[in-house]
Amino acid sequence: MNMQFLKSFLTSLLLSAIFQSYLPWWSAALAAMISGYLFAQSKLQTFLASFSALLLLWAGYAAWLDYRNGHILSERLSQLILKSENGFLMIALTGICGAVVGGAASLTGLYARRLLQPSKG
Repeated sequence: MNMQFLKSFLTSLLLSAIFQSYLPWWSAALAAMISGYLFAQSKLQTFLASFSALLLLWAGYAAWLDYRNGHILSERLSQLILKSENGFLMIALTGICGAVVGGAASLTGLYARRLLQPSKG
């Protein structure tokens, strides 16, 4: 893991946490886009940095909320959506949804950077 990856990961994680405290859920995409724009890496590294940051943030926050309400909501949603009583799957699904949004948004930021950079030559 190189330093650019770590910077991108931390930027996505922290900006997403701050943005989502005051803005709607999709503000995480803005944070990941900023991270992808600022820290130029390969496509895979850019995607994985924000993907893993938002997976950690969303799944961690969902698990914390789930713990605080006695696992009631996740189990009921799991029964409704997944037809099973496994709240962990709902937490994992929540994390994966956020992660995909973050990874795609960071790639958008990387492509915007490449588009707006003056061509060499």
